[in-house]
Amino acid sequence: MAEVILRKVSKRYKKNDQLSVNEIGLEIKDKEFMVFVGPSGCGKSTTLRMIAGLEQITEGEIYIGDRLVNDVPPKHRDIAMVFQNYALYPNMDVYENMAFGMWLRKVEKQIIDMTVRSAARTLEIEHLLERKPAALSGGQRQRVALGRALVRKPQVFLMDEPLSNLDAKLRVQMREEIINLHRRLETTFIYVTHDQIEAMTMGTRICVMKDGVIQQVDTPENIYNRPANQFVASFIGSPPMNFISGKIVVRNSGLAFDTKRFTLPIGKSLEQAMETGHFVDRSIVMGIRPEYVALHRSGAPGVPFKAVVRFSELVGADRYVHFVAGDYRFTMRIASYERVEDDSELEVVFNPEHMNFFHPETGKAVR
Repeated sequence: MAEVILRKVSKRYKKNDQLSVNEIGLEIKDKEFMVFVGPSGCGKSTTLRMIAGLEQITEGEIYIGDRLVNDVPPKHRDIAMVFQNYALYPNMDVYENMAFGMWLRKVEKQIIDMTVRSAARTLEIEHLLERKPAALSGGQRQRVALGRALVRKPQVFLMDEPLSNLDAKLRVQMREEIINLHRRLETTFIYVTHDQIEAMTMGTRICVMKDGVIQQVDTPENIYNRPANQFVASFIGSPPMNFISGKIVVRNSGLAFDTKRFTLPIGKSLEQAMETGHFVDRSIVMGIRPEYVALHRSGAPGVPFKAVVRFSELVGADRYVHFVAGDYRFTMRIASYERVEDDSELEVVFNPEHMNFFHPETGKAVR
């Protein structure tokens, strides 16, 4: 079993400093692909390094399998780590870089050769075994770094932003290769990134962090569609979720979200939550993804209101249209072939079934 368990794990670098990681509790399942994501300085890399044993924990317990590893050195934790900067030995060729760890463990020469060549075949770098790192491209170096981790046959793979030094095209290719590698090996992967696209496409579950605290742990679908709080809703998604302040009011047909500029009915599924949480006649923040904002002429569900186009951006198959309605600004995602004119006034609708609501002070989602 390669389950990884963190129990109230904290990290403080200096005695009087604020906690960099604050009482993290997390269970990573055997064979899972867990992705840590969040802004710079949120504690995701520190958490990974504590799992690896490269950072001493201040408080808490870390288990790999059924073994407490707080005082176990990195080389005995049965993990392999892939770094952002590849960390290859420049004076060794690819074969030697991949074999080096096994030489140190005094593995038989025949087994080393078989293991290295098998990993090279898996990663399609057999033809590079005699080259030095300086003669390799960024993508090839990253494959070698993966190969060096692969030959160890660890219980857990730890990856700290391994693709951030690659160009956009190579990142897409390497994402696919890492996903396929995880499927073939059926081993636990823990992956750190600041790139939400990597997180959403690679992880079986995602752990979103901010200021050393876990904000939400869930599947990519739930992180995107049912964010636990306003931070998660704003961090995940491009363009980000639109947020508009208003209050919940009673209308003849039920509850509605009211602003100074427009009043919109809310989805029936949310009415009970609003009443139970005593949000009627109180301030609240509404959030809606740009793809659930539409032009009224398209026949989309919702009550129309007028807004003025500030400008639009053509982004491949999509067009992002930025609107203003009084003091409120929001973005709509439409197909690139749909055209709108800057400064034109249009009727827009918000899909009531895809509105999210957040407490104005705590930021927590209203369910």
